[in-house]
Amino acid sequence: MLLLVIAVLLGQQNEPITITLPDGSTKEGVKGVTTPMDVALMISKGLAKNAVVAKVDGDTWDMFRNLEGDCKLSILTFKDEEGREVCV
Repeated sequence: MLLLVIAVLLGQQNEPITITLPDGSTKEGVKGVTTPMDVALMISKGLAKNAVVAKVDGDTWDMFRNLEGDCKLSILTFKDEEGREVCV
């Protein structure tokens, strides 16, 4: 809901998107507003604190880059090999 309010304040359309996580569960977001960090915070504060990079439809994304539409999202931490690679 908060993301929709932000979208309205920013003058963006409230186009909802569906974000699919690796376990098959989904989260709702707003196109051009929701970021991987927002999704990490929806899951848990601990995940958000430890997140280093996101994979969006297989591509590496910054945690604060806005999602552009329905997608598959993985949030990587330093415990993940790919997460360690981006930190080197």
